[in-house]
Amino acid sequence: MQTCIIARCWITRKGCILGDDKPFDCRIWPLRVMALNETKVITLSPVCPTMNEKSIKELTKTANELADQIFEYADEKSGSRETVS
Repeated sequence: MQTCIIARCWITRKGCILGDDKPFDCRIWPLRVMALNETKVITLSPVCPTMNEKSIKELTKTANELADQIFEYADEKSGSRETVS
């Protein structure tokens, strides 16, 4: 078993043991919401093995498809939004 980078929980061959009950940050991994010049942006974590398995085009497409949901969650804490391009 591996240890999850974000939640420090266990990952089996079938994936995260939390299933659908994962925290939001885990559900969007390797995407992350960060602040850049007081603007919330979606970033890609370079420590995730998926970064080496998927093309940047694929990861960007996924980020843009999830952007509204991601920013809605992040906006609960206030701020503006911007998508990965």
